[in-house]
Amino acid sequence: MQEHYEELAAEYDEHCVYGPDYVPWMASRIAEALRLGPTDRIADIGCGRGLFAREVVPLRHPILDVDPSEAMLSQLGAPPPVGLTPIVASAEDVAEGRAQLLYEQLDAMWLKESVHHVADPAHTLHGLADRLVPGGRLRVVMLPATIQYPLFEAALARFEELQPDPAGIERHLRAAGDRSQLCRT
Repeated sequence: MQEHYEELAAEYDEHCVYGPDYVPWMASRIAEALRLGPTDRIADIGCGRGLFAREVVPLRHPILDVDPSEAMLSQLGAPPPVGLTPIVASAEDVAEGRAQLLYEQLDAMWLKESVHHVADPAHTLHGLADRLVPGGRLRVVMLPATIQYPLFEAALARFEELQPDPAGIERHLRAAGDRSQLCRT
């Protein structure tokens, strides 16, 4: 997976096409669902190029843009936009406390279409929830287990093979605490 995103980073926009209103709309839905405030300490886990975090700034504290792909994070720019702090780490690194974050605990975090890269969702989501302050919020945004995209048959089959069941993710989030939520896109 790491190699895939390292090679894909420079041309990622050519493969991911969103309508002009989608990114601001989704970012506002995430911010609304997480009840983000100007003093919150936030992480976008599996952020890729930080498209959604860019829409949430400005805040008093920088948003942590966490992704295991340095090449994807480099697409933020050098220097990165004000209000965004790139951190090369996986969701598992954050959950296990191996990632060097700016904050001891977070008020909110989200995983936008990245939970399918997590090897052990139950363990990782519980660990991420443990990084939250009391009353902190965790949001997982994911596609359904099957999609009706205009892709060739093998690509659709591969997607279904790798995409976790949203009901399973929801159970893991519930077990991690009532501060966690699932949003199906």
